[in-house]
Amino acid sequence: MRPPISILVDVANASNACLACDPASQSLTVKTKDDARVFQADQVFVQQPDQSAGPALRAVIKPLVERFLGGVNVTLVLLGSSDSKGSILPIFFESVFEQGLAMEPLKLELSALQIYGDLLRDLLDPSNAAVELVNDGFSVKANGITRRTISSSLIGLETLSMLGNPTSGQAALAATTEILTFEIERDVTLSTANMSTTERVRSSFTILKLLSSDLFTEEPNCLLLQEGPSVSHSVAVLASAINTVASAKGRFDFTQSNLTNAMSQALGGNSLTAYLAFVKGDASAAQICNVLKLAQRMGRIKNNPVHLTASVRNLLQRVQDLAPVEERGQMDSDASKSYSSAQHTGTQIQNRDLKKDLSTLQAYVYEMTTKFNELKLANASLEACCKTTEKDRLAMKTELLEAKIELSRSLENMDGKNGDLYAQLRKSQDDMKAVETQLHDAKARCLALEEQINKGAEDREKLKHELDFEKKANAGLEKRLRVVELKNKEIGLEMIAVMATKNNYDRHNESHKLELEKLRKHNEYLKKKMEINQKTSFSLGNEMERMLQREQEKLRKVTLEHNDLRSRIREAEEEKKSAEDRLESFQEVSAAKEYALIQTHTSECEGYQSQMDAMKESMKKSQSHVEALRAEIEELGSKLNLAEREKEQLQQVIAHLEDQHSIATEHYRSKLEKLSHDVALAGNKKDAAA
Repeated sequence: MRPPISILVDVANASNACLACDPASQSLTVKTKDDARVFQADQVFVQQPDQSAGPALRAVIKPLVERFLGGVNVTLVLLGSSDSKGSILPIFFESVFEQGLAMEPLKLELSALQIYGDLLRDLLDPSNAAVELVNDGFSVKANGITRRTISSSLIGLETLSMLGNPTSGQAALAATTEILTFEIERDVTLSTANMSTTERVRSSFTILKLLSSDLFTEEPNCLLLQEGPSVSHSVAVLASAINTVASAKGRFDFTQSNLTNAMSQALGGNSLTAYLAFVKGDASAAQICNVLKLAQRMGRIKNNPVHLTASVRNLLQRVQDLAPVEERGQMDSDASKSYSSAQHTGTQIQNRDLKKDLSTLQAYVYEMTTKFNELKLANASLEACCKTTEKDRLAMKTELLEAKIELSRSLENMDGKNGDLYAQLRKSQDDMKAVETQLHDAKARCLALEEQINKGAEDREKLKHELDFEKKANAGLEKRLRVVELKNKEIGLEMIAVMATKNNYDRHNESHKLELEKLRKHNEYLKKKMEINQKTSFSLGNEMERMLQREQEKLRKVTLEHNDLRSRIREAEEEKKSAEDRLESFQEVSAAKEYALIQTHTSECEGYQSQMDAMKESMKKSQSHVEALRAEIEELGSKLNLAEREKEQLQQVIAHLEDQHSIATEHYRSKLEKLSHDVALAGNKKDAAA
């Protein structure tokens, strides 16, 4: 199986034009002084300056995590920049716990190993000096290494942030390689055309940050030597291993160095291997070529990932194997033919009874499978109802948000209109004040004119004319005052219309509250329906327990028959011993009698021996039947456990939906209270301004 190669190109700080990416054709072109080289990959991702690498990394990691949770060993080899491991781990934890919680609680174990040269270091316990790599068939195990249990993404990231950092001397060694191994043990269901079984499997996910590509030049045998002979030796052995395995020239001994020993799974071992190369846009053309050449060379190495198969084989095949055993039972000697035929008849009766029990058990398994499928269909319909309810709730939420947006816009328009009305009211009040001032001045002038009339009769006509003029002016001012009062009345009517609009929005909100109440009642109905399904699943579980008890009773009867056969064998052995004693006593009496007695007892011993052989053969058959029944009981128990786990998952989904509904209802209630409070404040402000 050829491992997939993915390339992530970061063009955030691209300072040269030597790199050209074409995600459509999954190719990368590197331009040098002499020519341009094109590198093909399975996936090419381009990270722009304003983009995150998360979507690209998820596209690479999620399929590998699915295979890892399915029971396959996975190795992810990282090439390129030194900070690549830090961006991988959060997405790995997110994918593992996101997919794992949908099935069952996970127990994830972490071990961290660092290799520099031919030295090993436990990153979880730097003081641990008992670490060693040991070959174990198709895999390599690190004995004595510390393991930590990871129960969530946060705990995993905190654990990895506290890994031991290399010392200054180790940091100078450019060939340090970090190996993070995550192991998980869980039940995996394997299905075939005839049956399905569940097996406890253990799989590993290894993240391997390979040494920097700067160590390699045009050919991997030519190395840029770093400090320390152990580093140069380790890198040279790795280069030789890559050349040998990639070209399929022969087998390679991975025990030559710790680095190649730890990488044996990624270089043709029992693991699903994938390569992820990180390319920096500001790197030189030579460095980029080194990364891509190394990735392509390693990509030619084929791996053989093996699924962990079931330990329980096909039960029907074992039933078919009973026929040759019966035929062998008929090939006894002529001397014991009568006894063998009787024993053979008893064996046939036992086999016929066992076959009946087996057919009954198969019918029961088929019935339980049918009921289980019906329960799954009911759960699926219930989940569809929950999804429909969720869609209705989202639609109601969207409609409520739109109503809130419309209400906020209307309130903004009302605030604008109120501001205009307040401005007009202030203007009319200013006009009234000006009119009152003019009226006061006119009255003052009238008083002055009256005084002048009293002073002299000669000016009386003139003052009377002026008085008439002032009265006309006062009449005009009174008309203007009445016009202002009419405008004030119109403003009051507009305010009344605004309050009516507010009442309409309040009634609209009340209708939304009624719809939310209907949705809550529908959720209660779904909850009751879920309780009914749970009771149905409980009754099904009780029925399975009763059937399991009946099968155990059958197994107990078979065990009693087996013990009876053993007691009969012991009795036959005791009879054989007594016959031998009688033979010895008869030999002392006379030689002739001794010969006759020897012949007689010899024939008796042969009959007893044939009887013992037949009993042993029937005992073997009983043992095989007992093993078959035990396997079937274990299979029924595993199916019962699966049904209980699915029931627990369904309860978790219901609790999650109820929590989301309560949170959303509380959120909407607080929003409506806030809107009502804001409207009340606006009304109070208007009343205060009026």
